[in-house]
Amino acid sequence: MTWSVNQKMKYILIIWICSFGAERPNCGPGLTYPVKFDNWYDCTQTALIESGKIMTQMGQHRVEEHKLATKFACTMSAPTI
Repeated sequence: MTWSVNQKMKYILIIWICSFGAERPNCGPGLTYPVKFDNWYDCTQTALIESGKIMTQMGQHRVEEHKLATKFACTMSAPTI
């Protein structure tokens, strides 16, 4: 698929909360961030900040008990005009 020069790609941030306490990691459904990003850098920087907030909200006891962590992906969305 080709896009014209006037179309700009955006990035969508998805964050998963995963438990690493079992033999295999188990992740819940992804949380889609409500803002689309113009570039990869901003998407990944926001992912790191938001992941920290999520971990803080869950609290140390819960995180330790279930071996919780986040993972994220910045995926390209369809171009906008």
